[in-house]
Order: sequence, then C-alpha cells, then structure tokens
Amino acid sequence: MARDGGHERLADVIDELQRADHEGDGHVSMRNIVRAFGGRIYGPVLFILGLLQVLPTGAIPLITGAVGIGALLLFGQMLAKPGEPWLPRRLLDVSVPRDRLDRALARARPWLRRADRYLGPRLEILVTGPALIPLALAGAGTAALIVALGFVPGAASVPALALVCFGVGLTTYDGAAVLTGYAVIAGSAILGLVLLGAL
Repeated sequence: MARDGGHERLADVIDELQRADHEGDGHVSMRNIVRAFGGRIYGPVLFILGLLQVLPTGAIPLITGAVGIGALLLFGQMLAKPGEPWLPRRLLDVSVPRDRLDRALARARPWLRRADRYLGPRLEILVTGPALIPLALAGAGTAALIVALGFVPGAASVPALALVCFGVGLTTYDGAAVLTGYAVIAGSAILGLVLLGAL
C-alpha cells in the first residue's frame, strides 16, 4: 500500500477498509476496522472515523458518539505513548451495516482518487516529532466538540472534517492537510459557540 517515502494513498486506505472482515450479521465493527490497519492505526483510523461522520453513515445511531470518543482516545494515546493504542470493548463493538458502509465508500472513492494526485510528503515538520503534540491537543478538543454537537443533526460533521484532514496528514505525511485541519477547527469552534450558545 505504501508508495514514495512510505506514505499511503487514501483510495488504498478505503480499499483496505472494504477488505476488512465483517461480523456474521453483515455489520462492520470498529474492531474490524482497527484490525485492518494494525500498528499503523493513527492516520488511517482517524481518517476513517472522520469519514464515517461526514458521510451518510454519520446518521446511524451511536456513530457520532463512537467517532468522538474513539478519536479522543486515539489523540490522548498519541500524547501518552507510542505504538498500537487501546480502545474499550464497548467502542470496538459499535458497528455499521456492511451495505451502507460500502455505498458510502463507493461515493467517496472517486473524490479520494482525485485527491491522491495532490497529496504527498510536504511540510513534514507538521506531522512528525514535537509537532504531534499540538496536533493531538487540537484533535482531542475537536473530538470533544464532536461529542458535544452530537445532539444537533448534522453539526458534528463540521469538526469531523478536521479529523479527516489530520488523518490525511498523518497517513500521507502532508503538513498542508494538517494546516487545513487547524483552519477547520477554528471554524468548528465558532460554530460550536454559536450553536451551544443558542440552546
């Protein structure tokens, strides 16, 4: 799956997700997704978590909470320790119907193949070493905002775009994608203040 410099194509991440094992009832669980990516979990799984919320699958019950809490745990462990992270069993058991997931990924694949033409290693200082600390802190705040906005239909999809950007940056070593994620976070914070202040 890796190409120049060891980074991955987003379309290949989608292909690997579709090859992931599924439960006997025709659902794909978070456990299946984590197993599909093994030790290189952070970038691809943050990317997939964001997509699950941004795509129509975000309307499936429990998905928004699973996305937010899962991302929060991943970012927290990025700060605490390297290696493959731990996720609680209840979160790993959250699943989506295989057919709905496949339809959503099929819609996303052409766009991701186009994006792959423009993504690749650049501004790598933003996705390695000490730069991972502010990235993880910003990501954790965004994950908490996703959970907070979960009761406003569609609102959590905006901060979830930042997860997509951070996942893209970590997967392809593209610092420009991370910068875009920071910009999305700023917009999401404003949206959150407006929505939460109006309630």
